[in-house]
Amino acid sequence: METPPGLLRFVLNDPLEVAQERIEAALQAAGFRLFGVIDHAQAAAEVGLTLPPTRVLFFGQPKGGTPLMEVAPTLAIDLPSRLLLRETEGRTEVAFSTLSYALQRHGLEKERAASFDQRIQDLLTQLSQS
Repeated sequence: METPPGLLRFVLNDPLEVAQERIEAALQAAGFRLFGVIDHAQAAAEVGLTLPPTRVLFFGQPKGGTPLMEVAPTLAIDLPSRLLLRETEGRTEVAFSTLSYALQRHGLEKERAASFDQRIQDLLTQLSQS
C-alpha cells in the first residue's frame, strides 16, 4: 500500500497494547503532552462491527502549537498531532501525520515544523529498532 502524503510509517514488533505503552512513555519522556486516545476497534464493536486493534494517540506541546494556531486559526482542526496505531499479525503499524504537512495545508511554511517532525521521526525510528 502506498503511503499517503504527509504520513510517515513505522513498524514496532509488539502487540498494540505494548507498543502504545512504549510510545506514550517515550513521548512523555521527550516532553510531549498526551491529550487522549480514540479506540476505533472499540467503537466498531459497540455497533456490531469488527476492526483490528486500531487507535489514534493525540499528543503535542501547547507551547509550540498555540503560537501556530494564533497565526493560522484553522490549524486547530489538525492539532494536536496524532499517531495511528494498528495491530497486524502481532505487530503494530504506526503512522505519523506530520506537522509540516498540516502547516502547508493551512498556508504556513513547512520549515517551521522541521524540528518537531524530526524529533517524532527519531523517536519512532528508535522504538522500531528496539
